[in-house]
Amino acid sequence: MATIYDVAEKAGVSTSTVSRVLNGSSLIGPEVANKVKVAAGELGYQKRQVKRHVERAILNIKLVLPQHDAATKNLFYDFSELADGLREGLAPAKLNLLTDTLGRGFDPFPHKKGGDIDAFVFAFHRPSKRVLEEIQGRKIPYMIINRDVPKSPWVSADHAHGIELLMAYLVEKESPKKFCFIGYEGIDDVYTKRSEAYLKQVSRFGIDALPPQMVCSSPDRLKGEALQDLLSKGVRTFLCVNDILAAVVIQQLRILGKSVPGEVRVTGFDNSPVREIVLPSLTTVSLPVQQLGKEAGKMINAAVIKHLEIPESLLLKGELLRGETA
Repeated sequence: MATIYDVAEKAGVSTSTVSRVLNGSSLIGPEVANKVKVAAGELGYQKRQVKRHVERAILNIKLVLPQHDAATKNLFYDFSELADGLREGLAPAKLNLLTDTLGRGFDPFPHKKGGDIDAFVFAFHRPSKRVLEEIQGRKIPYMIINRDVPKSPWVSADHAHGIELLMAYLVEKESPKKFCFIGYEGIDDVYTKRSEAYLKQVSRFGIDALPPQMVCSSPDRLKGEALQDLLSKGVRTFLCVNDILAAVVIQQLRILGKSVPGEVRVTGFDNSPVREIVLPSLTTVSLPVQQLGKEAGKMINAAVIKHLEIPESLLLKGELLRGETA
């Protein structure tokens, strides 16, 4: 039996366009609509009887999330904020959110009868070239959140601006001690953006600083020996790549007998859920997760409903959240 994907391929349009033509949408021009109807007729396509909202479109969005190989990564973001943002950005269209995780061998179209996907959203990870080529081949809109992928539409936090806020605050607060930016393996995109911004601010302020350090494979594998080595080199201000690492650094510093912020200053990034349980309160920069979702939703709405060109990229600035660790 022919599927909507077969009709889309034969007509040379996206599946969302086919869906709208077959549901009588006035958004599709007569020439394209006729091409779709001819293709459907030649293939013997039979439209599934699906109840639809009489006034508003219902968009099927597949949200693809990263797989977590470390327990601490479950504390990175509040994904309910992302869903709320997508729903807000897609309004007045209704959202039917389908979720999946991106692992090796991920198939964006695992079976032909799995429903018509109007758009994909890849959040907090970088999809492979193969996956993107499959989606592009079917002419389905997609958005990438918090990763900048060349020749793909994305919306991301302005990591450089966030580091600038942190560094300016630390320098203003008191005479700066020796600085060091630390991270861990597995989040290369974010680490690179933030560490490059750190080096730029080090140069700007002319402060005493070590180059960025990758101190462990994941936050839960951070050992006190790595921090002791940095302390022996005079580091007294740790800028951590995110709040998770900052929380672990504070814990390890206490084990080493160092007080925060009395002897050592620590900052995080992202304003992740773990910040609520860190004492003293963590100085960080917010990652606007809900706003990221909202902007992604607006771009998808423009592409699917209005057939507009999606802007290639958008950066959103976070806010400095002053805590007691700095």
